[in-house]
Amino acid sequence: MVFAKLVEDLMEVPRLVERMKQWEKDWYRQGYAKGLREGRAKARREARVEGRRQGQHQLMVRMAGTKFGPAVARRLEAALAEVTDPARTAAISVLVLHHDTGDEFMAAVRRTAAAAHGTRAVQENEAVRTN
Repeated sequence: MVFAKLVEDLMEVPRLVERMKQWEKDWYRQGYAKGLREGRAKARREARVEGRRQGQHQLMVRMAGTKFGPAVARRLEAALAEVTDPARTAAISVLVLHHDTGDEFMAAVRRTAAAAHGTRAVQENEAVRTN
């Protein structure tokens, strides 16, 4: 009787091993699907933020171009390439309203952008792009 029970238990082992392999596959699929959903959601959020940033930059460039001319618009576009912080973008966006010349405006943009990225890097980048 004991021997028969032992044989019966041993016969169950391969089925248990197969069931455990199936559990592993199921857990992997569930984890993969969850990771994919989370990754896609993160990518959508990041794309929205980047799209919003690009749209704001384009609007500022158009405004500066209208008020100060295409040369200032190109300089602004080069300076904005270094600006990724939304608060810094907002601070720069109102500068076009407060300055009467393109040089004054760009000096204010450089000061505002430099507060986030370091003055030297922003000025050097602009100098390279305008020459």
